[in-house]
Amino acid sequence: MKKEKKKNTKNRFIGANMLYTYKAVWKSKKLFVISTFLVSIAIALQGYIWEFAVKFIIDDVEAGAPLEKLWLTVAIAGIVTVISFIIVEIYQQYGNAVLQYVLFQFRRKYQRKFMKMDYEKLEAPAMLDMAERAEKGCSWGGGLIGAFLISQPFMSNLINFIIAAVIIATLNPWLLLVFLATGVLKAVMQIRTKTEDKRECWDKMAPFYRKLRYLGQVQSDFSFAKDVRLFGMRGFLKNKHEGINRLAHALFLTHKNRWLKWEMKNYVVSFFEHIIQYGYLVYSFIYGELEIGNFVLYASVMGNYSGSVRYIFDNIAEIKYRSMEIDDYRAFVDEEELSDIKKKDFLPLPKTDKYKIEFKNVSFKYKGAKVYALRNINLTLETGKSLAVVGLNGAGKTTFIKLLCRLYDVTEGEILLNGVNVLSYDREEYFKLFSPVFQNVELFALTLGENTAMKPYAQVDEKKATDAICDSGLDNKLNGLPNKLKTQVLKNIYDDGTDFSGGERQKLALSRALYKDAPIMLLDEPTAALDPIAEYELYKSFDRIVGGKMAVYISHRLSSTRFCDSIAMFQDGELIEEGTHTELLRKGSEYAKLFEVQAQYYKEREERAADGIEEVSANVG
Repeated sequence: MKKEKKKNTKNRFIGANMLYTYKAVWKSKKLFVISTFLVSIAIALQGYIWEFAVKFIIDDVEAGAPLEKLWLTVAIAGIVTVISFIIVEIYQQYGNAVLQYVLFQFRRKYQRKFMKMDYEKLEAPAMLDMAERAEKGCSWGGGLIGAFLISQPFMSNLINFIIAAVIIATLNPWLLLVFLATGVLKAVMQIRTKTEDKRECWDKMAPFYRKLRYLGQVQSDFSFAKDVRLFGMRGFLKNKHEGINRLAHALFLTHKNRWLKWEMKNYVVSFFEHIIQYGYLVYSFIYGELEIGNFVLYASVMGNYSGSVRYIFDNIAEIKYRSMEIDDYRAFVDEEELSDIKKKDFLPLPKTDKYKIEFKNVSFKYKGAKVYALRNINLTLETGKSLAVVGLNGAGKTTFIKLLCRLYDVTEGEILLNGVNVLSYDREEYFKLFSPVFQNVELFALTLGENTAMKPYAQVDEKKATDAICDSGLDNKLNGLPNKLKTQVLKNIYDDGTDFSGGERQKLALSRALYKDAPIMLLDEPTAALDPIAEYELYKSFDRIVGGKMAVYISHRLSSTRFCDSIAMFQDGELIEEGTHTELLRKGSEYAKLFEVQAQYYKEREERAADGIEEVSANVG
């Protein structure tokens, strides 16, 4: 199988990034790209309409031309100006709409990358900083759109430069070299400043922006509101926010100082540039044969030439800066994943009703961690058998299940599916083998039917969804909803949306797993939000729910273990005991000790309930 290969997407040639941008715009609106070139010409010519009009008017006045001729020159220049401005305004308004649509395509690709990205990268700080930088590449005015927007004035300035150079060459070609030299000098200073500014300011701001966005979410998100108030966290979060703001502000001050120094240098060069420009024109007017009309024309054209040189290189500096942002964007969205490998390079999943998964000498260490989360795990799971993976918090249970369903891949050893390394299968196809129920349940602001089937409502099998919801213990909740499966969940979008308690959320997660009906059931702390007695009752019904599938129960509470065919006891990332409930109790080791402690709690609860001291609840959610 082809090995995963990481593309080198940094520091592309500016032209390659501009071509990438133009291709995207061309794909959306070919006419807009064509009109961009035409409008660039129109804008460049706008600057010369009145310059030549003034020259002709001055020449006509000196020659004693009739007033009608002067008015005609003014009228023609005015009409041409109005028409050109109307064309440019229409282009800009139309262009904003087109570019907004193109930006949506870029942002959609950026957002899809998060959903496609290998799971383990989603929590890596380096990848999150990379995503933060990439976000600027697909923001309005930045990166991709910024590069396209700046390309239009660049073309206009280039045309302006050519026209002005031709006119100035008729006066003195050496002036072209002088103004070109000063323009290049200013441009080099600006390009260096922009490059340094991105590297030393905006790239370093990425982690600050990420932290500030998170803190902003915590302070404004309703789900955090109770903890913030009851634990008195307002001052703590405020100070945390302000501390990060101070660090970001310090970087921003260096950014402003950097550009202030550039402006001072630019003004000095421009000062000498104006001395040369007007000194030569005054000399030519006094001692040469330069007429007043041509004096005015050349003075204006020299200003255009000098400005166009500066703006061309200014545009180049801006395009280079935006190109670096495009590099960041493309480095993120083009980052190759295992799922990018062609389907033909993977083996097809075995078509069978019997699956066997083997962990062989599996060890795993999270990226950047010094300690292994799992060490030398050897375990076998089979269809028709249930396994309870138990242990205290931090024992490695959830890491085990992440490896099992390939949210992560092993660091050492291998996992086999029916005798074949799971890396040989397409990860997206491998995911279809599992119906998971995780401890942390996320609901979507969609209908109840869509939250169960995880599909558009038109594709929801209503009977199957209803059965799954009822089998998970939410039949009373469903029957109490007037819109049944079409009930909107959460209030993020719809005011009449229905929320779910912690226990109800976990039951809804179970209904998702039942609806998917995959051959392997994964239940990672599926009853964490339930009362222990309610958990016990729910586990008793799991045999009926799971049927003849392979089932894996992950829990730090042991109410599920007696119903499973085998039990794996984890401690500090190691598999320390394996066997049936009875075998492990007879052994009298760590599992037996933990079970006895928890069993005593259940006995005490039952005794208090029998004495009328405490009611045994079926559901604390």
